[in-house]
Amino acid sequence: MKEMMKKMIEMLMKIDDLESDEQFEAIEEFSIQTMELTAKVNWKYFTFLKEEGFTEEQAMQMVIAGQNNG
Repeated sequence: MKEMMKKMIEMLMKIDDLESDEQFEAIEEFSIQTMELTAKVNWKYFTFLKEEGFTEEQAMQMVIAGQNNG
């Protein structure tokens, strides 16, 4: 996950140096990476909650509540 975050930071820094079409592609790629990272974090949180004794429904509700408040 640290490697993905490092790659995302590098992508952000690179966006300013690109032409408009390339910027759009870089922003699109960054958005995809952001969604993938969010999914990984949510899955790890969901799994952690289940391991701590919460039911799947309770864990899912907590993950969703975290997204709505974040």
